Amino acid sequence: MEFSHENHAGTRAVSIREMTVNDLPEILQIERASFANPWSKVHFLSSLYKKPVAQCWVAVSEERIVGFIIAWYIAGYSNDAGEIHIHNIAVKPDSRRLGIGRKLLKKAVGFGTDQDCELVSLEVRASNKPARYFYERHGFAMIGIRPDYYEDEDALVMEAETQTILTKFQEQE
Repeated sequence: MEFSHENHAGTRAVSIREMTVNDLPEILQIERASFANPWSKVHFLSSLYKKPVAQCWVAVSEERIVGFIIAWYIAGYSNDAGEIHIHNIAVKPDSRRLGIGRKLLKKAVGFGTDQDCELVSLEVRASNKPARYFYERHGFAMIGIRPDYYEDEDALVMEAETQTILTKFQEQE
């Protein structure tokens, strides 16, 4: 399934599609530009081959990858609902603040609600204020800390109910 959107200025369309192995060179460039300790190609390949648990999408604009998201769907147990865990999300530096991260998150949450997931969780660097603000704006709250998660820094554990995130999307449209 593919979704097309225009950025805030309305100048270029962005579509979301499934990630493929052929996308990895561009994804690795975005990864290296975005994180102090970037994932290796092996990390991405591992996620690509863990379907249906792992779902991987890219945002494409003008035939170039401008962002990606990897989300894992953890099935519910007994009567408990499932959970979406955002493992990795990044947007190319020159394409940030155009709503691309929001579109990627919306795709992951939408897929998760179709799988009866009611909770979304993730880890984020404690020092990454722009990412923390992005998540808070979409209904996430800090629920804990993972010491030394990033080798050199703690991670904040954040979560939100899928319904809260979907409501935030509607409010922001």
